[in-house]
Amino acid sequence: MSHKPFPSSIKVLAIIQLCITFAVIIWSVSIPFVAERYALKAKLNLYKTIIGDPAIASNAEGAAKLERNKARFAALPQETQQAINEEFETYMRGSTSSAWSKVKDAIEIFLLKLPPFTRAWIALSLIVSLMILLGIPSARQAVWLLPLMTIFFAYFSLTKPDLSTFDETLYPSENEIVRLYLQEPLKPSVSEQREQLLKGWRIYLIKKWAHQEPAEDPAEQALQVEEGEFAFNIHLLKGAKVDRGLNYQLYYYNKESIFTLMAYILWNLIFALSVWLKKPPRVQPEPQ
Repeated sequence: MSHKPFPSSIKVLAIIQLCITFAVIIWSVSIPFVAERYALKAKLNLYKTIIGDPAIASNAEGAAKLERNKARFAALPQETQQAINEEFETYMRGSTSSAWSKVKDAIEIFLLKLPPFTRAWIALSLIVSLMILLGIPSARQAVWLLPLMTIFFAYFSLTKPDLSTFDETLYPSENEIVRLYLQEPLKPSVSEQREQLLKGWRIYLIKKWAHQEPAEDPAEQALQVEEGEFAFNIHLLKGAKVDRGLNYQLYYYNKESIFTLMAYILWNLIFALSVWLKKPPRVQPEPQ
């Protein structure tokens, strides 16, 4: 007794599943290249803002601010200027690691550092999809491992602590801004809260980094904010200098949104149910 292949509709779903799997593989492998490129661009912009590079100005007001930053940079101690310029030149020369190094990072991350449930899902997705395309009946049972893996992944994602980059830990929390600098309760309206937090952020820059009390005159206060922002950006350079390597955990181990996790589970459930309900028809052997 033999089995016919799965129906064409199920084969189409298997091909879609293979495409999704290969997309996950390509994204995982591309992380070292994309992440470093993004980080490099962000760090260069930070250095150019501090140095006062007019090339990044988008308007006359921005150009004037960068010109003032240039004067502030020139007023820094010579040792600090030299250290910042040397670090800036290093980043200007391009990528901080070779292409071969990033390829090795990609292979190592994909084989060893991906979350275990992600690796298990990729392997099972490839195997089950190929079983369906080859008409192997046991794919009907094996396919249920896919939604099972996504449920485990969702639980793992929702229960792990949030990860943050080194730079993010240098920013004050919302609670700190409200309690120490804004010193007034947040209003119910989201738009009003945004204005209040911006006000608190400006006070934070003035007091914490410009070491001044906020001026009453708006124009003078704007310059105080600039001075505080300049000092704060110098502080952020510590993060730029330390965080040179690729922290793969920030990309593979961060929490997914509940809607993304629901989409993962829903698609794999639909795929499993479709395969389960479409049992390959049996054919009787021809009489001899």
